[in-house]
Amino acid sequence: MTRLLARSFAVLALSCIATGCASEYQLMTAPGVKPAPSAECSFEVSKGLPPATAFVEIGRLEAQFFPAADLEKLRASVHDDVCSIGGELVVGEWDGDHYMGAIVYRRREKPPAANPKPGPIAKPVESTPLPSTPAPVPSSAPPASSANGAPPAL
Repeated sequence: MTRLLARSFAVLALSCIATGCASEYQLMTAPGVKPAPSAECSFEVSKGLPPATAFVEIGRLEAQFFPAADLEKLRASVHDDVCSIGGELVVGEWDGDHYMGAIVYRRREKPPAANPKPGPIAKPVESTPLPSTPAPVPSSAPPASSANGAPPAL
């Protein structure tokens, strides 16, 4: 039993030396969150929660090995995971000694304005009043007349 414990400790120590005791966190995304990699990925790391109206939670990170002891180590440890889902803010969960977890946030999309800016006001179209009696329709043929000059009887 002592030998097994000693071997386990030796393997752990060697892996720590090989990796620089890098922190490792497991990412769990919120339902519906799809990968959103960005070429220019930068995000904030904080201890405090953001305003609920400005951000939406898109994932959680849980420490698996060697949790980070400061925010910069946390940033370095979770960088690739946060960037893979388009995270813009990471809030570390401090247990008094280490960051045992973190919450990944993205800025909410701005809703459309309630009262959109009105466009230019169109000029009213001027209209001419309609005549009260219909105007006579001109005909292309001259009116027929009778021999005495009076209009023909119908």
